[in-house]
Amino acid sequence: MFFRIRIKSSIWSSFYAEVYTADEKLVYIVEEETGSLWRKIVRLTKFRTALALKVFIREVNSNCFYLFTRASGFSSNYFVKDGFGKTICEIKPVGMIIHSHYDILDEYGMVIGKYKYYNPFVLGPQKGDVKDNAGNVICEFEWERPGLLKSPRECKINIDKYERPWDIISIVVPILKAFGFEKR
Repeated sequence: MFFRIRIKSSIWSSFYAEVYTADEKLVYIVEEETGSLWRKIVRLTKFRTALALKVFIREVNSNCFYLFTRASGFSSNYFVKDGFGKTICEIKPVGMIIHSHYDILDEYGMVIGKYKYYNPFVLGPQKGDVKDNAGNVICEFEWERPGLLKSPRECKINIDKYERPWDIISIVVPILKAFGFEKR
């Protein structure tokens, strides 16, 4: 399956993106919770990485949604939950300062896969992939940069294993990389 993520928001506003199929059909809407006036003011500063993150991913056809969260206080563990609050997976960094990859844990805390990106810096090609424990590629993605010093706005995702829970994980992982561009 081939998908494309298009970021529609600016770096100064709440995150908003849309996910399309290869034939330009809208499948998911990704929207960050806006929060209070205090949160909006802090978002304009470099301290926005200390804010808790709550992103809603809504399927357009079925109206079911997922929640992508991070706790406040410079936490680096991310959780993907379904509409009922049940944890689908946890995305946990491995490494100290520059994370070499992220482990993907299931709801019981067992490692089911790894997310690896190939360039930890903002400049340069922004590619990554998700592999299961057997080393099989689940998805590969690449963010397209509109200009040398501009933040990427569009991502191509090629999903090889389109089944639960890998389908939503394959959408969340490029969004996680996009948060790195915007220092969220």
